[in-house]
Amino acid sequence: MTALQGKVALVTGAAKNIGRAIFKSLARAGASVMGVARSAELGAALAQEVRGEGGRADFCCCDLTEPEQIRLAVQRTVATFGGLDIIVNNAAATHIIRSGDEHSVVDEPLATFDRFMQVGVYGPFLLAKFGVPEMIKRGGGVIISISSIAAVKASLGMCAYGPSKAALESLTNQIAVDYGPLGIRAVAVRVGMIRTDENCRLHDHPTVGPLMRATQMLQRSGLPEDVAEAVTFLASERGSFITAGALAVDAGHAIKQTMPDVMAVFAGPRTQ
Repeated sequence: MTALQGKVALVTGAAKNIGRAIFKSLARAGASVMGVARSAELGAALAQEVRGEGGRADFCCCDLTEPEQIRLAVQRTVATFGGLDIIVNNAAATHIIRSGDEHSVVDEPLATFDRFMQVGVYGPFLLAKFGVPEMIKRGGGVIISISSIAAVKASLGMCAYGPSKAALESLTNQIAVDYGPLGIRAVAVRVGMIRTDENCRLHDHPTVGPLMRATQMLQRSGLPEDVAEAVTFLASERGSFITAGALAVDAGHAIKQTMPDVMAVFAGPRTQ
């Protein structure tokens, strides 16, 4: 597939799971891809794997809480591949959730809240700040941000992750409005419960797993590749009339009503 032949992409959080799948999908579609992540070892191995398959790929270690490192990542992408057409904001501070350090508002440390915002909102803001001028030089581009159903559905004890995704979607819309006339598209991909290495124990749990799938319209776990296919489509000319808003890749989770069977109640005996 060569839908992205000649395009240059930068993908954050590229070392594993959804980011890894996006990195490989874009490269297989013909794009030259720069991966950005904190893990130098995993990122370098991924880039080498893609090059071994005939793709054009590189990796740079970057802390998305450091503005100068973000600027240098954009600069390196342009220097390595000759420009920038696609940015995929995939990174998020989900390690905080896995470690049990997300809390409700009263108990949430300010540093934890800040970390979610720095990685999930400030990082994408700075990537756009440094990346959009490079895209304009190429006649346009697209910024695709990986959001979550948490942007519109709150979970107990998670006061930072959801708000960070809601802010990311709002930022996406603002970029689309400001730079659409210059050929820049911006769109979010709102993902549901994706099976990643880190949350397999949720998907495989004998009680929690079935309950999670019951909130969907499709009774299987989402895969990183499901998200990657949507991103590759949006990055290509096939998605060229799509900008702003959020594309749901969630098996209908955000739409499905999770109340009991209300029709059965109305069909039953009337109570006084």
